[in-house]
Amino acid sequence: ISLRECENALIILVYDKKQLSNYIFKQENKHFLNKIGYSDENDLDIYLEKLKRRYNEFNCPHELGVFLGY
Repeated sequence: ISLRECENALIILVYDKKQLSNYIFKQENKHFLNKIGYSDENDLDIYLEKLKRRYNEFNCPHELGVFLGY
């Protein structure tokens, strides 16, 4: 998915849906994301849309590490 596009750059996230879902919805990761405003639902698309909004707002939000598997 495209996280942000500007005049001279395109930031994309390439992922495997099953692997990312498994990682995002681990209890400790989901708890962290819930504390910063992510939904309590187990819907990866909702989480990715929230990440996209926050990426545009903060340029590189702290939770990006969770989505990258850190």
